[in-house]
Amino acid sequence: PPFNDVNFRKAVAYAIDRDAIVKRLFGAIGVEKASQSLNPPIQSRFTDVNAWAGYTRDLKKVEELMTAAGWTKGTDGIWTKGGQRARFEIKSTAGNKRRELTEQILQEQLKQAGFEMVINNQKAGDLFGDQLPKGNYELSLYAQVLTSLDPGLCNLFCSKNIPSQANNFSGQNWQRVSISELDQLLEKVDTSLDDDERAAAEKRADRIMAERMISLPLDPLPNILLWSKRIVGPVGDNPILGPFHNMNLWGLKS
Repeated sequence: PPFNDVNFRKAVAYAIDRDAIVKRLFGAIGVEKASQSLNPPIQSRFTDVNAWAGYTRDLKKVEELMTAAGWTKGTDGIWTKGGQRARFEIKSTAGNKRRELTEQILQEQLKQAGFEMVINNQKAGDLFGDQLPKGNYELSLYAQVLTSLDPGLCNLFCSKNIPSQANNFSGQNWQRVSISELDQLLEKVDTSLDDDERAAAEKRADRIMAERMISLPLDPLPNILLWSKRIVGPVGDNPILGPFHNMNLWGLKS
């Protein structure tokens, strides 16, 4: 609690101006729009790229959802229900200035919408090695790293991958998502040999995840590669293999 209530999760999503955050973080290099899918942009063929597009800052929607869920505004402007304030804690990796800036912006936006967010960042080893796998958090800010160009989110959101004592807390479904239809769709993405079928299943899965607000995508973290003008050849930052995978084909201007 309170994130076990889908209306509360949606209200928090409508309280956030994600484009404003992305512009503050990356506007100087031309990245100004939030991601609208939990799939990376390079997998757009298998993605509903607008699945989360409806979640823009809308304080009227926040009020509708919170009121319908039984919350009322306190005299200090913070939502309350049954004597409980809409107060929650966010955890991320300590010392990461980009994430700390993101949290500060989130904190101010959420306060204006009636939520009190407390920042409690952790050492990376503690957060990812213990707290997230064991569910010892309310809200967390982190990134999943792309390891394959092949689509698939079952390892992150299928119920079989919920961390537990049975699997020694090794599953990566840290949100404890358990939706039978989503399981079926994501399993199909992993196992089908028909790419059109996989694409249809993943797009449907995107819409289900957005409707249930299991997580809120924020930004397509840019990969930036700088190289000398003296280097010639097919220089590029491959998202999986890195920038040096084909350096045997590079050369130097004399």
